[in-house]
Amino acid sequence: SNPSYRSAVTHDGATHKSIDFGKGGITGLISTLWNNYTSEVAYRWVGINVILNFAFALAVIIFCIKAKRKAGYVLAVIGVLFEGVFVYNLLDGEENFIINSDVTAVLGIAFFVYIFAAAVLIKDSKSRFRTIVYLISQLIFMGPCTIASPISDRCFLTNYILWGLIACEFIRNIHFAAAEKAAFRCSVVLGASVLVAACLGWFLTTQFEAWRIQEIRLEEISKCIEKDYKHFYLPRCADSRTYCYGLNIPQDDYWLANYKEYYGINPSCHLEFVSYNEWMVKKALNR
Repeated sequence: SNPSYRSAVTHDGATHKSIDFGKGGITGLISTLWNNYTSEVAYRWVGINVILNFAFALAVIIFCIKAKRKAGYVLAVIGVLFEGVFVYNLLDGEENFIINSDVTAVLGIAFFVYIFAAAVLIKDSKSRFRTIVYLISQLIFMGPCTIASPISDRCFLTNYILWGLIACEFIRNIHFAAAEKAAFRCSVVLGASVLVAACLGWFLTTQFEAWRIQEIRLEEISKCIEKDYKHFYLPRCADSRTYCYGLNIPQDDYWLANYKEYYGINPSCHLEFVSYNEWMVKKALNR
């Protein structure tokens, strides 16, 4: 639906985006798809959903236990392992689940297969059908991102919504006795309230920090332009991974050229984004 990607497919020169099917036949295509999936897709498809993954896996574990089937108990144990990974990712805050992008990629596929296996245990045929449709839709929406470049987090908004819908299907299929329902509802409301408050607090602190860094950076750009510097040292915000979050941009010619044009920086100038502490040192040294 994005005209830029249609231009990329037809190679009409109207966009910077590209579609890469690889070189070298089937082997080259598979290699390209895997490299793109590993480096760009896997984290955005599954890993970035930090809080949703935590709640999602917990719901699936409870559902599998409540199913009271051998397969359900096995899946519940596997779910505990996934939950451990998600908790680690929640506390660690890095871009990968654990170790590196290859492991993240494998875990993403494994989690998808795990959810599909759990979906088979849903007794309500209509709910099971919906869940399977949502899972297949995941692949339909995620698939094109393995050949398109560049992609960003917003390309996976539909996938995020689908993960949420799948989680809701598992939650609605968890059946409690009357006494359990009351306790469960109370715990959910309390837990959700604490989680929302914590998330809002975290968002506010990081956003205020981002605004502060942005103001500092604009002052630094003005000073560098005024003094005709050829090398700009600009502070990087610790909680902003990409340009889409406002402060950190990929270090490639396309993004740098556009960044210079937007802020009125001479194209011949060199931009270097450094940590805030390193920038403070350079400032202390009058540079």
